[in-house]
Amino acid sequence: MLPNHLRVYQPTDPHFSSYSHALYDRLRVEDPFHWAPAVGEWLITRHADAKAMLRHPDLVPLDGFSSRGFSSEKRVEWPVLSLFCQEALILRSGPGHVLARRYFAAVLRQRPLAELAPECGAIVDRRLEALLQAGGGDLVAEFTSAVPLEFIGSLLGVPAEDMEFLGECAEGVFLILERKMGLDQFEEINFRIAQALEYLAGLLFERRQKPLDDGLSRMLVLADAEGLETRVLAMRVFFLFVVGLDTMSGFLGYSVESLLENPEELGRWRRGEVDDQTAVEELLRYTSPAALILRRALRDTEVCGRIVAQGQIVTAVIEAVNRDPEVFADPQRLLLDRAHCPHMAFGDGIHACLGAGIARMEGALALKGFVNLPPLRLKQAPSATAAVVLKSKKRIEFEFC
Repeated sequence: MLPNHLRVYQPTDPHFSSYSHALYDRLRVEDPFHWAPAVGEWLITRHADAKAMLRHPDLVPLDGFSSRGFSSEKRVEWPVLSLFCQEALILRSGPGHVLARRYFAAVLRQRPLAELAPECGAIVDRRLEALLQAGGGDLVAEFTSAVPLEFIGSLLGVPAEDMEFLGECAEGVFLILERKMGLDQFEEINFRIAQALEYLAGLLFERRQKPLDDGLSRMLVLADAEGLETRVLAMRVFFLFVVGLDTMSGFLGYSVESLLENPEELGRWRRGEVDDQTAVEELLRYTSPAALILRRALRDTEVCGRIVAQGQIVTAVIEAVNRDPEVFADPQRLLLDRAHCPHMAFGDGIHACLGAGIARMEGALALKGFVNLPPLRLKQAPSATAAVVLKSKKRIEFEFC
């Protein structure tokens, strides 16, 4: 008889991360398209099934936080939060998604990676030098979150002195995708987005008067061509800021922890025995920073040989999919020289991540810089947020040996 925690998917259990992969391994064999009563969703744990699900024409992104929120007799409106969901690319489908994707693609691909790399590398070097000078510190606050914050701010053209404020506004915004949120949490996130929106609208006004060679000015050109109002443009800027910050800070934080937990692999990379980009692909697979990708059924439709009712949610458990033994040999091990690594960390299909190229470049520069640091030791066990959909670290305190 299997213990209860290996039979029931219960992500709100505070100990879930300690047994999640054992549960996924069982589901992948016994029930790969699993109905999870605790969350009211279908779960997919096989790589091939997830790829098919993410390309299924009748499965679309969720239509905002209302699909995952709480039930309450009292109707509460959050107009700013609703606008964020309306403009968030990961929550859009149909013609609106196509138009928005073209818009963001034009912005993200304005500058080649070869031009962005020195800019990102300089940020990494500055942050690492500060850690060396201090003799240690918090790897999250001072490196794995600081690098993405500074880089996305630089890419967009946010003044350096304002990036900390905007980062505070962005903190935890994607918790709206989590399964359980209270009224006070929605209210807090709505307030912080409103602050960011007001600030960015003012910054866009300045750029309209005096354009610069930055992302904000390029977005203004596109917005004017579309006839997009400033408030909506400001929200699109904020979405880019949030997604560029949250996904990368989570990936870097969990990658650093994984390297510290696997000193043999860390040593191999440090000695030059591992290709940088190959190592990054393996870390994307192993950490799966976007742990879940959710879709909603537009109508009654067949998925994995079963009928999914209109409105039901189908979830690709990416952290399970990326450890499918049918695709990855010895999947529970971190192997930085893994030659075949078709992970799904960036999703798949028409909603695949637009910033994958920038993320790979940023990840390679930041993690290679970390690997080249002198030996270090943790002062206490790393702590993480309670998030399930997008994982992130709170603190990784360390000192040099």
